[in-house]
Amino acid sequence: MIRAALIVLTLFTLIYWLFDWPTLGATNEGGTIWGALLWALYVSAVSFVALGYGEWVHLHSVVARFAGVVEALIGVFLIALFAATFTRRQSP
Repeated sequence: MIRAALIVLTLFTLIYWLFDWPTLGATNEGGTIWGALLWALYVSAVSFVALGYGEWVHLHSVVARFAGVVEALIGVFLIALFAATFTRRQSP
């Protein structure tokens, strides 16, 4: 389960980084590649746990925005699956 979550986070980090590079690279951490990659990881983690962004729109590409929705759905499913598995293993 944890491996699946890490794969999802890594995959979507790369998607955000590739499809929103002009936005992420120009505005974060001085415009460096690594700064944009860290920012993409942050966006991926926030999407994965479905925290929401409020009025802040961080993704400008349609592909990246759609990926955020998909990642949130996958994240909610994996978190629920983890909770169900953990609960089942704890019960006698």
